[in-house]
Amino acid sequence: MQYYSRPFIVFHKNIENSLPSDTYFIRNSYWSLVPNGVYGYIKGKELVEGYFQSLEKRLSNIIRKYSYAYWYHLSRRISPWKIGLDDSPTTITITRNVLTLAIQKYAKTKHCGHISPSKNINIKQVFNGLLLSDEFKFEKDIIENSPNQLVLTDFTQNNLYEYYIAEKLAYEIWACGAKLRSLAKGSQLLVDNNLNEFFSEIRNEEQAKLIQSYDKRFSEFCSTKTGTVFRNSSFDPGSEIFLPVLNAFTLV
Repeated sequence: MQYYSRPFIVFHKNIENSLPSDTYFIRNSYWSLVPNGVYGYIKGKELVEGYFQSLEKRLSNIIRKYSYAYWYHLSRRISPWKIGLDDSPTTITITRNVLTLAIQKYAKTKHCGHISPSKNINIKQVFNGLLLSDEFKFEKDIIENSPNQLVLTDFTQNNLYEYYIAEKLAYEIWACGAKLRSLAKGSQLLVDNNLNEFFSEIRNEEQAKLIQSYDKRFSEFCSTKTGTVFRNSSFDPGSEIFLPVLNAFTLV
């Protein structure tokens, strides 16, 4: 049990009815303005890239509000989960990686006022005073009796809701990449405002087989996000590189 565990449960309960279960509301703001039709590679690529740019702008506006410490502290306390239609472990992992890269690109490098070392602040600042209630005496004791640690300060259910919106924007950025890959392999872009998806691909049988085969490939990686190469075995223990591991398979 950590200081944030039960407060997060309360926040989740308060926002679960208002948090969209899909990303259609995001797609609607862009694709509802695009005429229905079938688009080839050039026009299709232009439309998808335009959508991507709008997504990145919206995501960056959220990320810029807070610091690296805030985003990493928060994101590493929320399990990867199904965000859109595609619930494969690969998509869940890529979506989280998109958000992580957005944090690296846009987050503040200075203190943002929403996270602080626990010994530097009054307990009333943690979760915006939530821990002052008798219900959270256990969490209050954890912070007061534990070594100095980072804690979320001016943080409410609205901040958690905002994080989930950022995840949904990251999922849509993944979707743009998937559509662009398919277009580059010869598919066409279908835009239909009568469909919940708004935009999708038209593949022939051969294209569908090739893409599915590629998605099911087995491969290994040998570098971090920043391009630092590492080996799987037989390396100097003094040069170990520690990587975060996301368990995206438990939800499937």
